[in-house]
Amino acid sequence: MKLAISNIAWDPKQRIEIYQLLKKEKFKGIEIAPMLFLFDEKNFLKPNKKNYKKKIFELKKFNLKIISMQSLLYNSENCDLFKGERNRKNFIARMTKIINLAGILKIPNLVFGSPKNRVIPQNMDYMSAEKVAVKVFRKLGKIAKKNNTYISIESNPKVYGTNFLNNIYQTYNFVKKVNSKNIRIILDTGELVINKELKDLKKILEKIKKFINHVHISQPFLKPINNEYLLKNIFKELKKLKYAGWISIEMKKPDFNNYKKILNSIKKVKKFSI
Repeated sequence: MKLAISNIAWDPKQRIEIYQLLKKEKFKGIEIAPMLFLFDEKNFLKPNKKNYKKKIFELKKFNLKIISMQSLLYNSENCDLFKGERNRKNFIARMTKIINLAGILKIPNLVFGSPKNRVIPQNMDYMSAEKVAVKVFRKLGKIAKKNNTYISIESNPKVYGTNFLNNIYQTYNFVKKVNSKNIRIILDTGELVINKELKDLKKILEKIKKFINHVHISQPFLKPINNEYLLKNIFKELKKLKYAGWISIEMKKPDFNNYKKILNSIKKVKKFSI
């Protein structure tokens, strides 16, 4: 199986040490938050060519490549899908810049989570919001196609601070309505745990298999990976499905024992992926 890890798990200054670990553990993919990958750029949305090529070369030395990008709207201002026309234009403009960056860096997948940027205001009902989002993502799907990338929509439970696409069923119905080849689904295991959907994993995978483009192995609130029951079941069902896409560990940077917790998470994922 194609295994990766997101760079939100470490400080950019620690990257070479982590790259060495990933090479040793035979991980081939890196998912990036662009602000962390292009940490020394004044404007990471318009990176210096020499600088980003140097960083990509760093990865190649350790047999790594960028396979996905997340944190697409991190630190953006007034970029909201539903809070008025002006904010929606800002949202589309920022997403367009991110998609173009994916084209420059040749990144095949973009994870759209951004829970705070997709909150439906009280004066808008869910169906109206969904119609707005369908229109926006059809447009973004066309831009993604031009850049040879896909946008994978992530289900974000209510505890993450949003009220739109809170579970995998809503996300599945939304992606079907968008009806764009470049708008897909990411399966996030943390969401499955929070929403108590793990028991329905086989049924869920059967339902979304035509749309699934990426998998996040995560735990609620992005804690280090330690749920062996979850790992056993997710890998068993993905193997049955003959899933051929990337599977990426998503965990935030631990406050202490960073290297050790990353290593332990990698080991646990490898154990069940074989």
